[in-house]
Amino acid sequence: MLFRPEDMSTFSVEIDAATMTTVPGSSPFAKKYVTRACDTCKKRKCKCDGLEPCYRCASFRLDCSYNASYKRVKRRKLDNDQARAGRRPSPQQNESISNSPNGTDDARLSTETEGDAGDASAHAFLKSVYTHLQSMGQVLPRNLHRPAEQILEGDSVASIFFPPERHFAQEYIDCFYEHSNATYRYIPRSQIEHLLAGFYGQEEEFLQDDASIAVLLLVMAVGCVWLASWRNLDLEEQKTKGSRLFKAGRRRLAQVATVYPPTTTILQGHVLECQFYLALNMFNTAWVSLGNAIRLGQVAGLQRAVKQEYSLKEWSRRGIFWSLYMMDRYLSAALGRPMALDDVDITLPYPRPGLEEDLGKNEVGLTKGVVAHIRLTQITGRILKQLYPAVKHPRTPKSDDIVMDIELDLQIWLEETPSFFHPKSDDDRSEAGDCLAFFEIPWIFKRQQRTVRAAYNFTTILLYRGYLLDEFLQPNVPRRRIPSSKPAVEKCVEAALRLASFAADIEADETYNSVYWVTTHFTFCAISILTVYMTLYNDPDQQRIIEAVLERAMRGHRKLDNSINNQSQRLLEESRSIAQAIQASPPEYPSRMQRQDLTASHLCERSSTIPISNEVAAQSDEHLDSIYNETGWDPQGYANILHGEGLGVIMNIGFDTSLSPLNSFLPP
Repeated sequence: MLFRPEDMSTFSVEIDAATMTTVPGSSPFAKKYVTRACDTCKKRKCKCDGLEPCYRCASFRLDCSYNASYKRVKRRKLDNDQARAGRRPSPQQNESISNSPNGTDDARLSTETEGDAGDASAHAFLKSVYTHLQSMGQVLPRNLHRPAEQILEGDSVASIFFPPERHFAQEYIDCFYEHSNATYRYIPRSQIEHLLAGFYGQEEEFLQDDASIAVLLLVMAVGCVWLASWRNLDLEEQKTKGSRLFKAGRRRLAQVATVYPPTTTILQGHVLECQFYLALNMFNTAWVSLGNAIRLGQVAGLQRAVKQEYSLKEWSRRGIFWSLYMMDRYLSAALGRPMALDDVDITLPYPRPGLEEDLGKNEVGLTKGVVAHIRLTQITGRILKQLYPAVKHPRTPKSDDIVMDIELDLQIWLEETPSFFHPKSDDDRSEAGDCLAFFEIPWIFKRQQRTVRAAYNFTTILLYRGYLLDEFLQPNVPRRRIPSSKPAVEKCVEAALRLASFAADIEADETYNSVYWVTTHFTFCAISILTVYMTLYNDPDQQRIIEAVLERAMRGHRKLDNSINNQSQRLLEESRSIAQAIQASPPEYPSRMQRQDLTASHLCERSSTIPISNEVAAQSDEHLDSIYNETGWDPQGYANILHGEGLGVIMNIGFDTSLSPLNSFLPP
């Protein structure tokens, strides 16, 4: 294609992530000015106007920064400090700034950190964890102030769907049964294989069955997305392919939306729709879809036991309901919203072994793991309902009594569940572990084991984290004291360490094989627990263990976050000064109540400037000299911890604001 010279005045191209524009003039060869693209547009290879913030970032409420190293042109807008100095940052500075999402704050924080006189490795590490949680929490699904969840661009009713080749479809189905569905087992594989043969055989009977075709396409859609982790493929490409299959399946499912009561096949399609949203980590959309699926299931009476022979249909019926039940409990915990299913209304038994001729030996073997996970989610639901109620009734038993009852439930669960699913002990060289080393375990069983173990650790954290929070919010108790002697706190930290180790394994797992759809929330809660514990207690031995795990866990958390929102990949590893007073100070300094009163009256106005050094604090209020000038006391750090937005995010998600002491502690 040829361009005329006179067209060059309005023609723009994108070269090396920079947009070249021309100044309109009479000369067709006017001088070209190169405009630097911001980091976000550069990464996505989008056009950028070069302003700060640029039009695209401002429209989508993205962080607009120019931190990446770039030597071709000068920035169109300089920072105030750089403008006064009359020079640009050096390449070494650019390189260090490019590792974080906010270059200006990074430079300031790194300067403050260099001037620290305390234990740099100790306080820097805790600040890293704190800011990591703040960054991750702001883009988790509880935060609705972010771009709307989308599946694909260009969703058109008139779009043409071309099914994949049969060998690709078979690979998606294999992934669905052998990788993605660890404990959601409700569609017999023989059913899908039968539909697959009819679909690609162009049998008119199958092509006219909207519900069956919808189930087939949705199974392929879910398997297509999870294939990225199973075969180490590009996740975004698999999402795009899976979304095409999903849209086609959803259109066919909409054709049977008025069928009442819904058939088992229709209900399978609605559960698959929820699963697809969860695979894309579209939790809010999944929440709405799940509510619709639950109501349809109640119309069909899924929650009630029926007196009939245990058949393939009954197996699918039980699998559908209990899959919805598990999704309901975990979405309630992750989003902080009410549960849709009440245990008092449920009489349906668990799935049970049997039907080996119809299901196959492996499918029957998976039943024990499915039941173990269901029972754990029942305990999780009880914890959410009794320990985290929206309204506390005066006749509610004491929390300690509730905890003791639930501890008994967990003990019964351990006794009745195969040791294969028990949480990993400190000594992995147990007799059972040695025996398992001689056998080849199918991959789906390993996936199921990881899923159930992670669920157990999360349930344990949920049960005991209130005790740790009580100590954190207890007035007149100094920080950095000896470790707590409460068994509940110890159990909570042990479970958090196991979950953090789980995330650390993900960091080294290039195929993301350890990922369950709610793993991001599990990991956030675990890191929150360990952060608060390190803030409270001075235990050098335990601190070294926690730091070693958390360094890798945060990297694994970052990988998980890529599947939620591209914005949330930002890991704020550079800010490591907020815990200077906590890690480097002597044991005796102001208690939480004193710090809260001081910061509330002098430092915690969000619109005001908080002092960032002891000298500035002394100038702002002479009466605070004796406290602010104490060795290791950092007003900026404690103001951020007590009243900053980061603490609200950490406590809201990691501990949950339904806890009564937290409601009066966090700012509105």
